[in-house]
Amino acid sequence: METSTIKYADAQELAKKKTLQRYLSPTFAVVIFYILIGCIPAGANFSPESATTQELIQNEDAIPNTIKIHQNHPRRQGHLVLASYLRIINKEQMSCEAIYEMNPSASGWQISDTGTSCNIPPNTDDVTLYSGTLGISPDNYNYAFGLVRLKTAKIVEITWQDGVIQRAPVVNNSYLILREGKMKMVTHVEVLDAADKRIHEIEIEVDVQELP
Repeated sequence: METSTIKYADAQELAKKKTLQRYLSPTFAVVIFYILIGCIPAGANFSPESATTQELIQNEDAIPNTIKIHQNHPRRQGHLVLASYLRIINKEQMSCEAIYEMNPSASGWQISDTGTSCNIPPNTDDVTLYSGTLGISPDNYNYAFGLVRLKTAKIVEITWQDGVIQRAPVVNNSYLILREGKMKMVTHVEVLDAADKRIHEIEIEVDVQELP
């Protein structure tokens, strides 16, 4: 079993968060409407994955052939999309992991919120952790996600600052855990195999003064 220790600040999202208007109209109804009138608007994105890919290429300078969509997780009227990619800034290559909150609109799917973290040099850790909040108060919620490069990994278990423990399966070399409410910090991560045996853990050094 491997153990690593990181500072809380290094485990959090390092890049921008964008909060835009929420879109509530069902996509399938929009699609049927445009089919009936025989017109599909230019640039329409009729899947959360395609909208995320377009956003990464157009606005995040992602290298197209490095984009990987790891999860598409339904949430309320929208979806959460987990992606990883490489980008080059000032001739330096960096690896990025991102979570996108997508909601349907008249032109397909639109971003309503996002959390992104990038690393120079590219992150090659066996397990990564990024956490933060998405949404608009009072409907905001916590997320914890990352990549898992351990072949035998099946479950990721995290402990929040108040002792609450949550688990999620490893899906396409990634995990995603959500928790409603105000911001909470992750203090511990364990990775388990099919026999529920711990094969990796991350201990996060949290300054009590940082706790919300």
